[in-house]
Amino acid sequence: SGTAAYRPEFAGDNRDQRTFAAWSTLWLNAARNASTSGAVLCSFIDWRQLPTLSDAAQIAGWTWRGVAVWTKKFGRPTPGRFSNAAEYVIWGSNGPMPEREVYPPGAFECSPPASRDHIAQKPDEVMRWVLQVVPAGAVVLDPFMGSGTTLRAAKDCGHKAIGIEVDERYCEIAAKRLAQEVLDLSP
Repeated sequence: SGTAAYRPEFAGDNRDQRTFAAWSTLWLNAARNASTSGAVLCSFIDWRQLPTLSDAAQIAGWTWRGVAVWTKKFGRPTPGRFSNAAEYVIWGSNGPMPEREVYPPGAFECSPPASRDHIAQKPDEVMRWVLQVVPAGAVVLDPFMGSGTTLRAAKDCGHKAIGIEVDERYCEIAAKRLAQEVLDLSP
């Protein structure tokens, strides 16, 4: 189509289920070990690896709490079949979770971004929906930050955030999205 977008190899999509399960268990365990008691895990996955990721999270020691759904309003239509117009968020906690007076819906409808900097980029609205389960004052960790959508949403929601990304070009994109805003304090 003549698009000049930067699209490097998307690490992880080329693994079979056994290797994906082992790899996911390793990073999920490292994330749990770095988190505090009651910390929340939210990880997006498509239907193909949903059971594998939920198993890996539990093997890594997370308490599995359920699945939330982001419906994209439309998908790639296939004659005679349901469209794959949803992504799933497996979520859990590092042990018990304190109750809070917030009631986020288990499904959220939002179109994908019209243009994106990363192949798996989510809309800011979707990430703000997911962050509703994160307690105030918590630090958000995104071990695969891509273009920084989760970090941007965390900042918008008043959270501190840590992002990790192996591709330097995506780090540059995320840094631009998260640049300190300059407030105009003139009268």
